Amino acid sequence: MYVAKINFSGRISQRSLNEYSPILDYVERKKKISGLILVINSGGGDAASSQLLFNRIRKIDTIKPVYAYINGAGASGAYWMACACRKIYSLETSIIGSIGVISMVPNFKILMDRIGVRVDVDKIGKYKDMNSPFGEPDKESAIKYHEILEEIFSVFRDSVKERRRFTDDEITGIATGEVFAPRKAKSLRLIDEIGDSEAALEDMSRAYGAGKKTRTFGPRRPLVSRVIGMDFFTSMRDSIIEMFLSEY
Repeated sequence: MYVAKINFSGRISQRSLNEYSPILDYVERKKKISGLILVINSGGGDAASSQLLFNRIRKIDTIKPVYAYINGAGASGAYWMACACRKIYSLETSIIGSIGVISMVPNFKILMDRIGVRVDVDKIGKYKDMNSPFGEPDKESAIKYHEILEEIFSVFRDSVKERRRFTDDEITGIATGEVFAPRKAKSLRLIDEIGDSEAALEDMSRAYGAGKKTRTFGPRRPLVSRVIGMDFFTSMRDSIIEMFLSEY
């Protein structure tokens, strides 16, 4: 029996969802894996991928304990993902939170008018060009788009509220898009403990008998990126080793 560690870093996207889903599936079904520590260093990403990862991790946590360890940043969608875990640990120099939703769309209309460029639009559906970067900003469309963001935000906020057991007043005061240092985050109950991954492992082992043996998993890099920067024989040697040692 051993505890799996998954290192998740970078932007949350459809690509990262595709990369990590097979690893999460493996951790879920492998009986000799007694628990999971998710090592997070991410500022978030797109809402759909964040929610899907949240759901996958939460499902695993119903079968075996899952802890999050924030090592650098656990913000926005990455914090959403961490909330799926049974406990959240943080390095004392990390940043946590950013519970909010943002959409930034550039508008080139003024620049195009200045240089004499026009975009002709033929559409069916009044709001089909909502948020187009080439059109005149439209207040009615902006209101409708903001309503969409509000709905997405409510899903994020309610997930955090449920998992961290906040009251309505507490979540309203916290879900402002603000990021927090770990001590403040702990006082607000956004995290459970300040410590490293070894402290999280010790806690899990003590609470659930998960053991202290670990194994680290991460998405495989494409073969081309593994070869670049290495001589041919070193690349071949490492590839052969990976073939025998990889578990997914």
